[in-house]
Amino acid sequence: MLKKTWPLVLILLALLALPMLVAGQAHDGVLVNPGFEEGFTVREASEVEVAIGWEYSYLSGDDRQCRQPCHRPEFKSEQQIVSQGKYSQRWFTTFSRQFAAIHQQIDVQAGQWYEFSCDVYAISEPDGQQAVFAGANPWGSGVFDRTMVWGQQQPWASYRKWNRVSVTFQAWGNRVRVAVGSNNNYATKNNAAYIDNCVIRRVDIGAQPTPAPTWTPYPTPLPCPTCAPNGGGECDYGRIRSDVATVVAEREPVRWPR
Repeated sequence: MLKKTWPLVLILLALLALPMLVAGQAHDGVLVNPGFEEGFTVREASEVEVAIGWEYSYLSGDDRQCRQPCHRPEFKSEQQIVSQGKYSQRWFTTFSRQFAAIHQQIDVQAGQWYEFSCDVYAISEPDGQQAVFAGANPWGSGVFDRTMVWGQQQPWASYRKWNRVSVTFQAWGNRVRVAVGSNNNYATKNNAAYIDNCVIRRVDIGAQPTPAPTWTPYPTPLPCPTCAPNGGGECDYGRIRSDVATVVAEREPVRWPR
C-alpha cells in the first residue's frame, strides 16, 4: 500500500511547492508582452493604439524638453518593420516634435542591478535628428520625473536599420519603471520610432551599494581656534587650508538621486 501511495505523495509535495517557486521568481523582473505579439488596444483616441501591458506618455505644447510645436504622436501596431515575430510598436509625428515613450512597471528586488534593452528602428525624413533610447526609473515613478534615467540611444543618425539599445540601473525599491522613448530636435515631415523584442535581466556589476541613497546637505563646521576675531596675528591660513581639505576628504559622498 505504501508503494502505491508514495508517487501521490511526491506529486502533492510538488504542487504545494509550486506557489513558493512562482513567488520566488516574481521579483526577477518580468515584462508583459515584451515582443508585442499579444495584441494592442485603442486608448484615448483611434490613433492611439498601444501594445497590451504597456502604458504610454508624451509631452505636448511647449516644454523645455520638447519645444513647440510638440504634439502627441500617433501610436500604431506595425507588421512591416519588425525585428522578430509578427508585430512591433510604432509611433510617429508629422511636422512636429515629439517626446513620447511606452513603459511599464515591473516587480524587482531592491538593491539589485538590472539591464533593460530593446530593438529600435528610427525614421527621420528630412533629417530631424530623431533619437530613440531606453530608460528606467529606479524608483518606479513616471518617465518624465527627475529620477528617470535615460540610457543608450541608437547610433546618431542611424536610420532605417535595427539597433539594440539598453540602460543599466539599480532598483531602489521593489517596483521600477522601464521605458523606450523618442525625441526629435527638428519638426520635419516624418519622425517615427519602432520598438520590438524588449528584455530585462538581472546583472552582476560587483559590490552592491546601500539601496537607500543618503545625502549630507551641509559640511561639518570648521573650528578655527588659532584665528583672532578679525584675522591676522595668530591666524594660520595654512592650518585652515589643511582643516578644509581634511573635512572634505572625510565627508560622506553625495549619492544621486537625492
